[in-house]
Amino acid sequence: MIAAGEYRVRLAARRDLHVLPIIERMAAARFREVGLDQAYGRCFISAEEFEARQHRGVLWVVANELGRPVGFATCSQIDDSAHLDEIDVLPQRGRRGLGSSLLRAVCAWARSRSFPAITLSTTRGVPWNEPFYRRRGFHELDESSYTTGIRRLRAAEDAAGLPVRNRLIMIRDLVSSRPPHGRGWTTIRRRETRGRCAIGSLVETVA
Repeated sequence: MIAAGEYRVRLAARRDLHVLPIIERMAAARFREVGLDQAYGRCFISAEEFEARQHRGVLWVVANELGRPVGFATCSQIDDSAHLDEIDVLPQRGRRGLGSSLLRAVCAWARSRSFPAITLSTTRGVPWNEPFYRRRGFHELDESSYTTGIRRLRAAEDAAGLPVRNRLIMIRDLVSSRPPHGRGWTTIRRRETRGRCAIGSLVETVA
């Protein structure tokens, strides 16, 4: 049972899937604040893709005290590294550390599968993008180090209409970086203090 006043990160269940597109679209609306809603308000994960990711075990939710999702994260593999595809949290549930907890869950999964690193694609100049990830151990991957898969990702972003000139690939070493606290379930006590938001990857929306 989930204690009152707490959030938990867990693998997504089929019963969660219907609400995830709603979370995604509500999170994407925040890009209006920085004039990027046209660029990032067109690419969303399909219902079929959510279902496939849930089946593969690469889709996590952060749930409130009633067990209802208020955010999600999903990842994939690009070449030899794990790749964070997206993190979203409902804007009204932001700044509580939920995006950070989702990120820890994804990194823990990647470590458990012996991935040496995790990558992501994000946007420069947006407070809840690049700075968020830098504070959590990511750094920019130089273009000379792009793998074939990363170059394909960049091409796919360009084809989707994303502003690739203002985007960067970031990477975090999972071998030497400190592992997240705890295993399995992640519990986040609700706080009223203001924290930070997170952001995702090819389908870029707010957490």
